[in-house]
Amino acid sequence: MVKSEDNAYRLDPARKEAAHILTRIFSSSAYANRISVNGDQPSRARTTYLVRAVLRRYRCIDHLIHQATSKHSPKIDPVVLNILRVAVAEIWDDPTIVFAAVDNAVESSRLLGKKRAAPFINGVLRGLLRLHHADKWQTVADKLPAAERFNISDDLWHDAV
Repeated sequence: MVKSEDNAYRLDPARKEAAHILTRIFSSSAYANRISVNGDQPSRARTTYLVRAVLRRYRCIDHLIHQATSKHSPKIDPVVLNILRVAVAEIWDDPTIVFAAVDNAVESSRLLGKKRAAPFINGVLRGLLRLHHADKWQTVADKLPAAERFNISDDLWHDAV
């Protein structure tokens, strides 16, 4: 989160933009490198990083999300699923930012018009963290068959955004 002039906190725009881009990629089979990213240079760089992080591991991330909820990923609203994916990818890459990632995921849902999903997102992320500490997620992912772990085309993410 970034502190604004009136001392209120506002959401890091990169997280919201990453969830929006991922929704476009997964819903329309768009290539990530063909989608433009909004914002200033640091925000665009962070958005690109988050999109790539999700696309590299989205099968593993979906498996982890499924472990924390009874819903399979196709049954979760695409926007909500991508908010969860961004948060899980962030926590996976840096387990020290758990609280910020969870809080920003909840706030992203509100800003993207999914206010009723905020408790669900909070519950899934907290439940996932109770099931497996973030630094153990790679171990869980390694147990998946290789075809499920890396079932994504290189050109979908390699030149992402």
